[in-house]
Amino acid sequence: MVYSDFNTPSDNMNLPQRQIASMIREQQEAMYKEEEDKIFAEQSRLAREAEENANYVQEYIENQTATLNRRAEFLESVKNAFLIESMCKLYKDSFDEPLNKRDQIVVRNLIKNFVTEQGSGDLLNRFKYQNVLVAEMGKMVQNYYNKVVDSINEETAAEEEIKKHDNDSIYPGRSKDLHLDQIIVDDFYKDLVDLDTTEASKLIKDKVADAMSDFVDQNMQNRLDYEEVINTAKEKMADMKEESAIEETMNEAKRQINEMKLKRHKNVFHYLVEAISKQAFKDQNIGKQYIHESQVDMDGVVHSAKLIYTMLEMINTTEMVDSNYIKSYVESLVEA
Repeated sequence: MVYSDFNTPSDNMNLPQRQIASMIREQQEAMYKEEEDKIFAEQSRLAREAEENANYVQEYIENQTATLNRRAEFLESVKNAFLIESMCKLYKDSFDEPLNKRDQIVVRNLIKNFVTEQGSGDLLNRFKYQNVLVAEMGKMVQNYYNKVVDSINEETAAEEEIKKHDNDSIYPGRSKDLHLDQIIVDDFYKDLVDLDTTEASKLIKDKVADAMSDFVDQNMQNRLDYEEVINTAKEKMADMKEESAIEETMNEAKRQINEMKLKRHKNVFHYLVEAISKQAFKDQNIGKQYIHESQVDMDGVVHSAKLIYTMLEMINTTEMVDSNYIKSYVESLVEA
């Protein structure tokens, strides 16, 4: 029986010991390298996933912040709009003549600026304790504002429910544009029509009429007083022959008139008329509206003053502001 295969030494047994050790070392290094590559690949994968997760979280936070900001801005604009519309209703009821398109724009801007300046939230809190009219107005505005908030919350909850069954919901998406429910808007205007402003609007109309009458009467009396001073000066100058005496008499008449102008009685409406007239000469854009062929359109000036004064009398009579607000407003006009 031949056992040559069994008795024949292997190739490795014929290799020198140093070469065998080198082969073993190379095999071990190859194994280590393969393991290191695996570890590096795993670390790279984990780092990539961590970066992707960080980007996801960052994008999610940014989207959520943007969504919350849009929501807050939208709701603030809704509250402002409801309050502005309510005040415009009171204003229109308090004005004793129809408002043309230009007047309506002016009035809306006046009221919008007031609401923005005071803050709709602060105004609504103040309205609760002032009087029946503004309390009812504030209650109505707050009620419909809450309805808008509820409608948005319900819509958001419905969207979140849909996302639960959406395979792409793991990725942060942008919310849909916010919008007003037309039913809520329609119901608001229906209730706004029923807001009873009868007593307050009559009181405001009467106060505006009294202020305008006082302005006209005072102007007429001032004109008569000035004419009396001028006529007296003319009578004196008729008997004078020296130029110096005539000039002195004229200067004295001017001094008396200027002194009378400084001491004359002025109400808020009078200050408004003066402020608008002054701005017409200072500002070319305003001047185009009131100055024609070097003549001031006093009817136009008085009408504009009436628009502003009605606004001031409205917020004063209904106690939306205290008397200091009106005083500061008039002082700002005088100093402008």
